[in-house]
Amino acid sequence: MARLSRRSLVTQYAWAFSGQVAQTLLALASIAVIARLLGPEVYGVFTLTMLIAGLAEIAVGGHVTDFLVQKPTVADGDRNAAFVLTLSLAVAIAAALVAAAPLITTILGHPDIAELMPAVAVLIVLTAAANVPTNLLVRGMNFNVLARIDTATGLTAFILGTALAYAGAGIWSLLSMEIARRSLRLLFVAIAAKWVPGISFRRHDVVELWTFARSRLLGAFFQYLAQATPRLVIQVMLGTQALGYFAVASRLLDQAIGLITGPLVAIAFPAAARTKDDLEQLRGLLARAIATSTAIAWPAILGFVVVSPIAVPLLLGPDWVGAVVTVQILTLTALRSSASGFNGAIILGLGRADLRMRLNLINALLGLLLCPLGALVGVEGVAAAMLVRAFISWPVGAAYVERLTGFAAKQQFRIAAVSAVPAVAMALSIEILRRSLGGLLGAPLLALILIACGVILYVAFWAALNFRQLPRAVGLATGLLCRWRRNIRVGGA
Repeated sequence: MARLSRRSLVTQYAWAFSGQVAQTLLALASIAVIARLLGPEVYGVFTLTMLIAGLAEIAVGGHVTDFLVQKPTVADGDRNAAFVLTLSLAVAIAAALVAAAPLITTILGHPDIAELMPAVAVLIVLTAAANVPTNLLVRGMNFNVLARIDTATGLTAFILGTALAYAGAGIWSLLSMEIARRSLRLLFVAIAAKWVPGISFRRHDVVELWTFARSRLLGAFFQYLAQATPRLVIQVMLGTQALGYFAVASRLLDQAIGLITGPLVAIAFPAAARTKDDLEQLRGLLARAIATSTAIAWPAILGFVVVSPIAVPLLLGPDWVGAVVTVQILTLTALRSSASGFNGAIILGLGRADLRMRLNLINALLGLLLCPLGALVGVEGVAAAMLVRAFISWPVGAAYVERLTGFAAKQQFRIAAVSAVPAVAMALSIEILRRSLGGLLGAPLLALILIACGVILYVAFWAALNFRQLPRAVGLATGLLCRWRRNIRVGGA
């Protein structure tokens, strides 16, 4: 693989960030419109449905084809083996799910699940078919192409889902959105990658694929278990409405993490694979990534936590007031992700899928232990369990990265602290302001005032505590903004 230049890395980050911004805006619009129309109960059923899809996608959701990004050189046999094996497995799993629909309904205890299984089967096959061309684009660091594809497919899906929701399609508006998005994405990534699948490959190609994939698949199962445990515990102990609250809170959290660390995570995997023979460069990239993400994430996350009592009912409607505390607690877990959310991508890029698997296992075990205890308190207790789990697993991932790269675990915490202290000071100030102005102003105006004051206060606190780094920070921000604007103009030309 070619050596990464700082210029190319910044360019691809700017494109990845642009795409993530567009996806986040579309997702928030989708939540605001469709969640308001459908309500918590329907979102709870949709969450159960996607849990089934997620279980099947452990085997076909891209974990096997990550091999194409990490491997130094890739031949036609590697690509063909990955495509044929994942697609064949997806078709088999999809058929099994349709056949087992009555049994799945009995296990989950919801009568609507059975009729949704054909749609889940379609999602699984579409996901598997898109994996190879997507990872070929990632391998080539073509994040500009992926940003355009994800924006176009997300916008189309949003328009379709909104129209169906207004037409009274219920849960089918959500499923139709996913089917449309994944269908279009498959078409576009296949065209962009300029790759036509074949069926010829050698036994050696499969052996190499499996050597990498076995730990990756087991890690993917543990990752799924970590994600599914709180949802299943809530469904069993608290009911579908509580699951709807948790699902939307998790969706908002996913968008926050995706916006803040998504571009860095996307780039970290191929970047680590390219720089694994130059650990000094990799350590420099990692330090800049943590500094950038925490500087953005901590004030944004803590600011949203303060504004949530106003923003959530304003965004979703009065039916979702019960989700406010859950949203606040889950949002706090993103604080850890801003500093360590790409640890897993670094580990995987360096070819240590076994360590990534162990990290996922720790998260899964912590979830199995903490979630039932949290559910005794309520859905907010489960969210608190997720918060505790996030901060327990942070040092473990940091220690793995230190072992592989020499980047000290304590350095992650030290870099994060640079932005954490002014962000906490800002959040406390904004909370005092919110309590002082509450009841005096309308919700939209109050939210805008709090956000504006938060931005000003964070910049002031950060500059006061880190005044020596201020010129460099301004230079980096200005350079990134110029590069982003230049890329947008070129992309639109």
